[in-house]
Amino acid sequence: MSKSESSQLMDSIGTWIRRIDDTPGWKEWQRAKIAAAMDSVEGYRHRASDLPDEFKFPDDIESQHEAIMSYLNLNVCLHSLQQCEFYFRRFPFRSSWISKEDHIRNICEMYFSRFYEFKSRLKRCLNAINMTIDGELDVGKTLKGFARDFDQELRARNAIHHHDQFDDLAIQGIGIATMMGTDERVGPGWQLVARIGYRRSSREWAERVKRRSKDVEHYLDAVAKAMLEHCTFLDEPVDSQETKKKAV
Repeated sequence: MSKSESSQLMDSIGTWIRRIDDTPGWKEWQRAKIAAAMDSVEGYRHRASDLPDEFKFPDDIESQHEAIMSYLNLNVCLHSLQQCEFYFRRFPFRSSWISKEDHIRNICEMYFSRFYEFKSRLKRCLNAINMTIDGELDVGKTLKGFARDFDQELRARNAIHHHDQFDDLAIQGIGIATMMGTDERVGPGWQLVARIGYRRSSREWAERVKRRSKDVEHYLDAVAKAMLEHCTFLDEPVDSQETKKKAV
């Protein structure tokens, strides 16, 4: 089975990372950053380490680094979207004041937000790629396609951000049944209704996440394909820098 464009690109990125390891100061900066992070962990601290200033590559490598990192951040965003499926499938708050209604609503809002995040990171990634290639990718066309394909999710995110919390009839039904179940005069049967409604709704949302994540993945693969085709700096072998030094 042949590798997907995303898998091929990750292999090329690994080669590129090994190639820049000899950039003066790069390894030292990485060690300082790791030390600062570890010193913030409770129980580990053995010396005070300040977070180092952001590392600055030479201009040509800096533009390549921005393109690589923006793609990796786009990849992370897809994984965060995919994780929403498992958040919908689990309710870990049975002994707390967080209700099933609150839980499913909050996960829905997080799910919608992932699409806005991916769109924003997609724009940054494509613009960063354009800084490293001859010619130009059509950023506007790609973003319009994404907005069209995920119009419902982006509209819901916009409404949540600017107007009111997310709600639908299923979530409302879960909330009403839960409230009725706390009234002894009505009967405990409503608690069962709430549980059944929650399980059905969470299952439907989990399946939606799974389906729509695959749709988003097509955009990640398209970006990977574009980088493999146009980012010629990814084709350079690992030992190219050493060869250049010897030539000088």
